[in-house]
Amino acid sequence: MDLNLDHFKGAGIALGILIALKVAVLLVLSKGAIGRIFSAISLYWKALTGQEFVRAEPKPKEAPIDHGPQLRLLGLLQRDASLVDFLMEDITGVEDGPIAAAVRDIQPKARLALKKYLEIGPCLDQKEGAQVEVSVGYHPSQYRITGNVPPQAPYRGELTHRGWKANKVSIPPLAQGEDGLILAPAEVEVS
Repeated sequence: MDLNLDHFKGAGIALGILIALKVAVLLVLSKGAIGRIFSAISLYWKALTGQEFVRAEPKPKEAPIDHGPQLRLLGLLQRDASLVDFLMEDITGVEDGPIAAAVRDIQPKARLALKKYLEIGPCLDQKEGAQVEVSVGYHPSQYRITGNVPPQAPYRGELTHRGWKANKVSIPPLAQGEDGLILAPAEVEVS
């Protein structure tokens, strides 16, 4: 078979025209974004060679979420007075004596813990049973108006509960790495 240089030139020109046509088609399809063409070629090559398309990134460790001082306070009341243990205990069918003994043990501890972390005072200074007036523009979280309530304030009635509010809060922040959802850790005694 006789091959001459003209055959190679013709094949080279045909191949060049074919490549130019493919590049022109790719440019039209990619709306002139050459970077998209290279990305497509790269993905095509990865598919042919069996490589992964996306490299899996290791998930970063999530920082513990601080669920606020409310849960920390409940955790502190559990730590100092076993309050959650008592509240979660099923006391149906238990005699009054053991319950009273548990309350006598828990109540002073819980009271000390509350005083340690909160300065608590009444919402109203009047004595329960006193006649009080709730003026127009009152703060709805400070009062619960019950009974035969007229459509608008001012309201006049008997103080049945003085309410409670925290005048000062000194709950320690969550320690670094501590999970704010844990109220009390599980205890394991190794023998």
